[in-house]
Amino acid sequence: MSISNRKVYFGRIAVNEHAYELGDNPSVSDGAPVTIAWTSHNSMVFDLAYYEMCRPSNRRKTQAELRLSMTERADL
Repeated sequence: MSISNRKVYFGRIAVNEHAYELGDNPSVSDGAPVTIAWTSHNSMVFDLAYYEMCRPSNRRKTQAELRLSMTERADL
């Protein structure tokens, strides 16, 4: 079989949810460092086609959208 005839198929996707916990990153500018827990508290398996059809958007979040403010950190 030649390389051009090879195909890869994905059938299912696993989504694991993790809790936030106090982290140890010293480079946080404001508030306590936050990380995710090692152990997931909820796991879901979806058919990949269903997941792609139902997810909110194809757009990745920006760094600003991923950053937590000092207030959000304190609330956690």
